[in-house]
Amino acid sequence: MNPSTLEQSVIHTLAYFNIFNYPLTVAELYRYLWNPPANLTIGELTGTISNMKQVELHNGLACLTGRSEIIERRTKAYLESERKYKKRLRYIALLTYLPHVQAIFVVNSLAFQNVHEHSDIDLLIISKPGKIWTTRFFTTTLAKLLGIRPRPNYTKDTLCLSFYLDSGSLHMKQLLSNPNDIYELYWLRHFFPIYDPKNINQKIADENTWLNTHLPNAKPVTPHPLRTITHTWLQSLTQGLLGILPLESFWKWLQLKILPQELKDLSGPVESSVVVLSDNLLKFHTKDPRPEWQRQWKKTVEEYL
Repeated sequence: MNPSTLEQSVIHTLAYFNIFNYPLTVAELYRYLWNPPANLTIGELTGTISNMKQVELHNGLACLTGRSEIIERRTKAYLESERKYKKRLRYIALLTYLPHVQAIFVVNSLAFQNVHEHSDIDLLIISKPGKIWTTRFFTTTLAKLLGIRPRPNYTKDTLCLSFYLDSGSLHMKQLLSNPNDIYELYWLRHFFPIYDPKNINQKIADENTWLNTHLPNAKPVTPHPLRTITHTWLQSLTQGLLGILPLESFWKWLQLKILPQELKDLSGPVESSVVVLSDNLLKFHTKDPRPEWQRQWKKTVEEYL
């Protein structure tokens, strides 16, 4: 018998998170369902997965059959995530006093609380329109002075400041390498707003309703207050004072001058390059794991369908 549409959605979803050894609660599975049927309820989902031979349920967590060992791993990853938040929240707070920082999001593994001991902390920083190079200069300089940027062979608890976006350019379909770029789609749907006084998280959702085509149940993340940084008058004061320093063009020129040639050589179009050096989006990576993850996802789906 061919799997139903809902069963296919479940397998596609669990197959993706299986890449990262990450089981899901039923509520999370509902939220992240890939191409789910319309008007689905959590009750219908629960009834379906309880009868699927391709799915195992343990202690309220769902994974693909034969992968129950990742259940215990999630507990360890959660505790490690808590440690990282507690250790680095005050350092992230310091970044909010710098010029033109409008929002900071935790992204990637820590956003899902799925880290290991040596993981770094990936941040997406939103700048004021037209000020992205200024924002990057001050935030990376402070992180370097504090000794919390990743170093060769050392990433534990460091702050990876590798993605910047200006708040006037929140439409992000351009980031997709292809229409079914599953990693990018899930990445865009799980920004964790650690500092967001202007509610840019909701603005991103409003600007990117096209994500509902594949992930209609995934609404913007609402963080617990203990995980967020409150904006105060002092941040307004320091951001304003530092914001009157030299023009954006100077900070852009300076950073391009000192940027390693390797990164310059890797730079190119947003949709296909690991490094992007534009005036509204900055991305700094040396490798693109997306093609391999896409391959693993499709292979696992084929195995379980």
